[in-house]
Amino acid sequence: MRHDIVILAGKTSWTWALANALRSHFHEVPIILEEQQSVVPLLRRRIRRLGLFTVAGQIAFGVFAKGVRLRYRRRQKTILAREGLQVTRLRTGVVSISSVNDDRTIEILQSMAPKVVVVSQTAILSRRVLDCIPAIFLNIHTGITPQYRGLHGAYWALVNDDAENCGVTVHVVDAGVDTGPVIAQARISPSPADSYFTYHWLQLAAALPLLICAVQAALAGRLATIEPKRGVSSRQYYHPTLWGYLWTGLRRGVW
Repeated sequence: MRHDIVILAGKTSWTWALANALRSHFHEVPIILEEQQSVVPLLRRRIRRLGLFTVAGQIAFGVFAKGVRLRYRRRQKTILAREGLQVTRLRTGVVSISSVNDDRTIEILQSMAPKVVVVSQTAILSRRVLDCIPAIFLNIHTGITPQYRGLHGAYWALVNDDAENCGVTVHVVDAGVDTGPVIAQARISPSPADSYFTYHWLQLAAALPLLICAVQAALAGRLATIEPKRGVSSRQYYHPTLWGYLWTGLRRGVW
């Protein structure tokens, strides 16, 4: 069955909030849902790129974060309620796939023939997937590009004392890592009650109106992009290490 809009996503609360928001505006929006991927290949790639010491620190931070995240649960609930974000998992119109880059994904996309594909929390899409249908692929990136590509852009902007670029980007997806043409951006102003564990909810709340406008423009054939800034640095960021996170928090108050 054909659909104008399709969501291609990973299983996260962020995805459910995004999907619920899109369905409230566009009604029947199917979700192609990627199963949880093995972390072993990812860790191997990270070790080759960043080194064993850094990746060990990131793993240590992940263990540490499981406990600390509970401390911010109340703040998260406050943001969700204030912004009207619904994280209830959707049960209808959901198709499961093993990977966003396998042949099954291409078959489903070609059968649905969407004009717009909204990507959320998946692995990096391959060129063959991006080229399999004549659709526009859109994404919310949790950072200001091109300066803060990769992961946790708001956190890294604050770590770099760059509050001006603490924000979120809606962009067209290409085969790079957050390198696609920018459609719109918004800045956020975290409160002292916020941290690494809540920035992404502030970013989602700021980005959803921009995403909805982008989807509407794409469907109408009038999607416009922003000319990228010239002369700015561009870097891909990753998870912090445990010692880096603690050092920055204690020294700079950025948690």
